[in-house]
Amino acid sequence: MLTDNIADYEQAVRDWESHGQPHHGILYALDPPFNRHRGDGVIGQMVSALTHFLSSPDAAGEPFNRTHYLREAPDKE
Repeated sequence: MLTDNIADYEQAVRDWESHGQPHHGILYALDPPFNRHRGDGVIGQMVSALTHFLSSPDAAGEPFNRTHYLREAPDKE
C-alpha cells in the first residue's frame, strides 16, 4: 500500500495488530517531496522513487507488517 494518509493507515495497522492480523506492508509518500496535488508533475518523481526503493535492501525482505517512508531517488549523474 502506498499512501500519504498516515493517520488512517497507522490506525488500521494498530487495529490489525491488536487482532493478530498481518498486513501487507505500507509505504508512505509524504509531502514534501511527493505532493500529490502537483498532478502529473509528481508521477515521474514517484515512479523513480518507487523503482529505487524496490531495488533497495529495505524492499528485499518480507513485506508483511513493515512500514517504510518513500524517499526521493538520488539524481543520476
